[in-house]
Amino acid sequence: MTDESKQQAEEFFISGRSKAQAGDYQGAISDLTRAIELYPNYAEAYYNRGFANGRLGNYQSALADYDKAIDLNPNYAEAYNGRCFTHSRLGNYPQALANANKAIELKLNYAEAYNNRGFANSRLGNYPQALADHEKAIGLKPNYAEAYNNKGFANSRLGNYQQALADHEKATELYPAFAEAYYNRGFANSRLGKYQQAIADYNKAIELKPDYAEAYNGRGFANNSLGKYELALADYNQVIALKPDFADAYNGRGFAYSQLGKYEQAIADYNKAIELNPTYAIAYTGRGSAYSRLRDYQKALTDHSKAIDLKSNYPEAYNGRGYAYSRLGEYPQALADYNKATELNPNYATAYNSRGIVYNQLGKYQQALDDANKALKLNPNYKSAYTTRDNALRGLERQS
Repeated sequence: MTDESKQQAEEFFISGRSKAQAGDYQGAISDLTRAIELYPNYAEAYYNRGFANGRLGNYQSALADYDKAIDLNPNYAEAYNGRCFTHSRLGNYPQALANANKAIELKLNYAEAYNNRGFANSRLGNYPQALADHEKAIGLKPNYAEAYNNKGFANSRLGNYQQALADHEKATELYPAFAEAYYNRGFANSRLGKYQQAIADYNKAIELKPDYAEAYNGRGFANNSLGKYELALADYNQVIALKPDFADAYNGRGFAYSQLGKYEQAIADYNKAIELNPTYAIAYTGRGSAYSRLRDYQKALTDHSKAIDLKSNYPEAYNGRGYAYSRLGEYPQALADYNKATELNPNYATAYNSRGIVYNQLGKYQQALDDANKALKLNPNYKSAYTTRDNALRGLERQS
């Protein structure tokens, strides 16, 4: 290779790297490819082309570039980190971890590698390890918005929603145009029952990223939770327009249709959710409840039983199956299911009231009264429980 060719290669490399930093990834790939043609052993050019390919979603090409960079320089920490990032985007989280570990071995204070390892750990459900990784990244790079956002994600998955809110707040403070951080803050607010705040966060995420299907889906969930079912339908319609294979959106829309009394449309959506995700326990229970409203109790039993097979600790499925059994007059089975529902969720007002209704049917008025009172203690505005209590009191008067 001549000195002139090497000089030309370096010029293309500098140009390509500058274009990548400016977000012109296609132009970067063109220049870096030219640098590689002139200098085939140019590890840095392969690495930077891998970066540009990754930002364009060309993940297989990015992997090939990172592989070549590592072949040429086995101690290239940045290339291992790039390969970690790419494997994560492909869902290959064990490979991502292995590459992050290698990057950290080669470069102990590598904040980006800790952050990427934390991301992979979160996706593998290793949330405590993810938190440790993100905290390490933040310790090395205190203004690292992405690490705060990812730390918040891990905290949410551990149920630490208040800490998650603080993490996402910091991420948006450091990077006010961080759509994903607003989305994740919306998720944490939803889990805390702060649905109006969640909607404000989802609105901001959508403003920054108008095609953000997950944010529309989150807003749909919040609107459903507030009883704003027509708004929820509009959100889920938008999700499905953006991502036709988004099972959660069909499930959420099915719930909204059910609440509006449109049970046939609800069942069609639950069918689609189950088609896309055959192990979707929540969709089976949603469909089962819709079948019950249409008085097709045998189909309801089948769906709730399937949900329980998939998720044995699912109180809503036991409650739904109990209701179907009760409508079929199979009271012992109904009581067994309501017992299980209240065992799994001792604060489940609906299950207490439903069990009270069955006890009234069986003439066990004291047990009915106890259940109605429990339901009302949990939810003082529960109209049906007042009816259950009145019926129990009348029954006790007749027995006295």
